[in-house]
Amino acid sequence: MIAQELINQILLIPYFFIAVNVLVGCLTFSWHSNIQRMLFVLIIVTGISESISKILWYQKLNNLPVFHFFAVIEFAVFLLIYEKAYGAKVSNANPFRLGIYAMVVFALLNAIFFQQLTEFNSNVITVSAATMTILSLLYFYKLLKEVSHVSLESQPIFWINVGVLIYFSSSLVFFLASNSLAGKSLDIRGIVWGTHAIFNVFHYIAFSIALWVKPKT
Repeated sequence: MIAQELINQILLIPYFFIAVNVLVGCLTFSWHSNIQRMLFVLIIVTGISESISKILWYQKLNNLPVFHFFAVIEFAVFLLIYEKAYGAKVSNANPFRLGIYAMVVFALLNAIFFQQLTEFNSNVITVSAATMTILSLLYFYKLLKEVSHVSLESQPIFWINVGVLIYFSSSLVFFLASNSLAGKSLDIRGIVWGTHAIFNVFHYIAFSIALWVKPKT
């Protein structure tokens, strides 16, 4: 049997890398592009949200409302990042802004009729993960089609896209797996979420590189 204490320690690892991201973002903020600054703000919001959820959990209070709000904020920020990455015209009618509005409406309807604020918002998270996975794959396809002599590894958006693909594709798989293992033992579910935490580490490493890279002018 896997020790629950070990699983708990693994689940804490991503928190360390969130702190690393914040530190890197502070050290490099002076040369950040708009995309990098949006990512940095999202990481700070992530750190605050995770801290609040942990405090509530230690106080034996329901921390799930935090994730209802965070899921929408995260989705909105990433769509704004991709709006710039794709070079979309800034307009309330562009597909990225419409996607944000649609997610807000969907999240509200989900919280009212299907998964209340005190319940895990798996519907919103699944839709968000699927959307982000598709967007990241399409962006890689866009890069493959472009004729450019610019080194991809020197572009912050490349590393952001790597982090998005790692996080959201793995989240999609693990959330689906978690639902199917709902009746299984704590050890099995611990393995699933422990593995997910390891994928989180790789996605935060990609984000650290994205914040560190100095955009080419």
